[in-house]
Amino acid sequence: VRDHSEAIFKVFKKGKIGETYNIGASNQKKNLEIAKIIFSVLKRFSKKNTYKNFLHNVDFVNDRPGHDKRYAIDGTKIKKLGWKISDQNVREGLQNVIKNTKLEGRWQVLNKKPLIICDTAHNKDGLTAVIQQILQIKYENLHIVFGVVNDKNIDKLLDLLPKDAKYYFCKPNIPRGLNTSTLQKISYEKKIIGDTFSSVKDALEKAKKDANFNDLIFIGGSTFVVSEVL
Repeated sequence: VRDHSEAIFKVFKKGKIGETYNIGASNQKKNLEIAKIIFSVLKRFSKKNTYKNFLHNVDFVNDRPGHDKRYAIDGTKIKKLGWKISDQNVREGLQNVIKNTKLEGRWQVLNKKPLIICDTAHNKDGLTAVIQQILQIKYENLHIVFGVVNDKNIDKLLDLLPKDAKYYFCKPNIPRGLNTSTLQKISYEKKIIGDTFSSVKDALEKAKKDANFNDLIFIGGSTFVVSEVL
């Protein structure tokens, strides 16, 4: 936000009236480069011993159909006004984001044996991508700890979930959380079978007890559900 505001101010002071300026850094990086920067910053800020090495924490997956290969705008004009973003600016910006938000809960591995992964995806597009990633993992049995808020279109979300998983329905500890009996009933109509639990913690503990070393436990459905296990 600060960089963007500085760019607008630079245009206000030095730009030509009637001219159009794209606010772009002209500092393009590959996704893998950004991932490595984020990893190095997370490693510094995390109190947990989660970030041992880069390859241990990053999964390489196939691109989804229709995935754009590149996003870019021409920032030549604004660069001529004296505004630019350096590699150090990028690193410092990511450090501030991570410091303020912790940037946790996005395809985060919590345990290896059994494999436990959480993700805050809570809409159709996000959950579609997550399920695609899950299906690329080798596991014996799939356990899903799942909870949602009551203002979501739950039908569209449930349609995405695999039917052959064992479900542990829970309610995030907020007023907007959808009660587990309603969630279980709607899920049952879609042939998604599972038990209900009084808390996210109880649901996860039961999933851990049920899971073998080669199983996968996924926690998701809502940012609020994930926040209770981090």
